[in-house]
This record gives sequence, structure tokens and C-alpha cells, in this order.
Amino acid sequence: MTAARSSYKRLGESELKDAIESDRLRKVQDEAKKRAMSQLCDYDTFKNMVSVAHLDPINAPKTQASAAPAPAKTFAADGTLVPTRGDATAAVPAAALSADQLSAPRTVQEFARDWRRHCSTVTQRVSYLRLCAGSPGGLAGVFKVEVSAQHIADIAGALLDAARAGGNGDDDGAAAGEDFPAFALACLQGLTQAGRFSLSCKLVPRAGKEVVDELLRWLGGSGVEQAEVRKVAQAFGSKAIES
Repeated sequence: MTAARSSYKRLGESELKDAIESDRLRKVQDEAKKRAMSQLCDYDTFKNMVSVAHLDPINAPKTQASAAPAPAKTFAADGTLVPTRGDATAAVPAAALSADQLSAPRTVQEFARDWRRHCSTVTQRVSYLRLCAGSPGGLAGVFKVEVSAQHIADIAGALLDAARAGGNGDDDGAAAGEDFPAFALACLQGLTQAGRFSLSCKLVPRAGKEVVDELLRWLGGSGVEQAEVRKVAQAFGSKAIES
């Protein structure tokens, strides 16, 4: 009983920390958006300002004039520094994980980290999106605080790439599967239910909007429920599907 209570307490503390961090990130990104909009900057500048809003400025440490010289044992015979155990460990890159080995993300920060590090191919991206869709709340749950314009464009691009590859019989086409049209539609529906979707959708660059339009046209001819495709198109502000 004591162990179970301790485990429950640790779980609650972890969820509280995640909630606090998400709230902090949302606030600093809000401030960055307001600054960017007041400066009337273009989309790329806007995106860059928001993406680094949570980072602290890097200041060069002050050099101490009285700093003691490094001990002789830290130098080799030729005068070069001898690598320490920590340096040797840091030089070994971490083993890359496949999308199948990842856990479903709980927050947009975890999604962004895994997407950037471990999802470089169409197969990996579709597998990871399936993992997200199968988690509690689906994509809407992952992006419940906010979905960015970049994530909308990236996800739509991955789905369109998989749709294009699906009929070619290649490795990436295997990631799609017979249920892919319904899955792609569900992903877009999940995005429309994400936090601040309406605002972020307006900030998607033209190339990203063209990707969304092409994906919707593909869904329109894929055999999925057309009424649902039209609803999604309306939410995205797309005219790719005629009423």
C-alpha cells in the first residue's frame, strides 16, 4: 500500500511539472507572438521568434584573472589536452531509436523532440503519427495546449508523401496500408480540434497550404466519407473540395 501510494504521488508530481512547463511555454510564446505581430514581421521571422521564446539568452562567462593554471596531468607530451572520461562519453552519439520504439508523446514538446530526432523518413513519420493517434486523446490530446503552423505543415506533408508513395510498392508505401485514407482524415480532424488551431492555420505558409489542399483533394477521391472531408476542408479554410 505504501509503495502504491508513493508511486501515485510521483506520478502526480510528474503531471504537475508537465502542466507547469506547458503553461510557462504557452505564456512566453504568447509574448513572443505579440512582439512579432507588433513588429509586422514576415512569417519566417514570426516562426523563429516564437520557436526560441522559451530559451534563455547565452552570456559569455566572465574570465577570472586569478584563475589557477590547469594541472600538468591534463596535458599530453605534445601539449594537447588529454580527454577526460566525461569527454569520451559525450563524444559517443546516442543510438537512434526507430518510431516503433518510441512512446506516445504526452505534450507538444515531446512530439517536437521525437519528430525532429527520430522521424526522418515517410515510414518513420507515419508510424509515429499512428502512435500518436492511438494514444489517449489522439493528436488533439498531444496538441491540446497549442498546435503550431509548422507542425500543421509537417504533419500534412508527411501524410501527403505517404499518400503519394502508397501506390508505388516501395518501402515508404508500406507505411500507409489499406486504412491509410481513414487514418489521414482522422489526423486532420485531430489537428482541427487542437489548441489554437484557427490562429495557427492562418499562419501556415503558402507552400504548406498547398500541401493541405492537395491532401484534401486526394482524400476526396480516396473513398472516405465526403461529408467529413468537406468539414475538415472548411476548418482549414481550404477550397480544394467543392461543396
